[in-house]
Amino acid sequence: MESVQANLNRLMGQEIRKTLPLPEHLAEEPFAFNEDQLMQEALKNRPERRQISSLLKAREADFTLARRLVWTPELKTQVTYQKGERGDGRDSWGAGLGLVLPLWNQYQGERQSAMAKLESLKIESMDIDQQIALDVHKAYIEAKLDADQLQLWRKTIDQATEAARIAEQRYLEGDVDLLVFFQARRELVNSTEEYLNNLREYQFAKAELERAAALDLSRIEEIK
Repeated sequence: MESVQANLNRLMGQEIRKTLPLPEHLAEEPFAFNEDQLMQEALKNRPERRQISSLLKAREADFTLARRLVWTPELKTQVTYQKGERGDGRDSWGAGLGLVLPLWNQYQGERQSAMAKLESLKIESMDIDQQIALDVHKAYIEAKLDADQLQLWRKTIDQATEAARIAEQRYLEGDVDLLVFFQARRELVNSTEEYLNNLREYQFAKAELERAAALDLSRIEEIK
């Protein structure tokens, strides 16, 4: 217990020998989550999804600009100075302003490059969506499996509790010896330990599901 408390203090950035309050007992909570809803929330909330959306907007803006360059004329100005070129021997100055119309293939390279980058990012975005969906799916399956196993261990504890009660009663009545009573109690303790271990695994699985969905599962009812 002290070793676990020291590790927890280290994770929280506290002095490792600091006394911590006793932890609350793990609660057995029903598994009532919708996988499709979790995937939708993940696609909205996962940071990599928001990042790729921002990059897509930037690439689309680049492509729009490059496409406009194909037809947008270029404004050019010119200033000239000639020394002693006038008839009276003075210097001459001149200025010009004009529009240069783009040729048929001018800026085609920029447009093709912008288009290729945009298409590449769209493919990457689809792959990220698939990866997010896979993360949620795997985490959902693991959490659902642990929840189902938890119910089985709960039934096992109920059966072991009843068996221990009957064994104690029969021992007190002299129908069985002490070893039978001890064996029934041992089965109850083993079942309880397995139940608690599975309850811990279920909490781990729920935490992984929360990470995959980028969502606080306790707020799932609010989102509905």
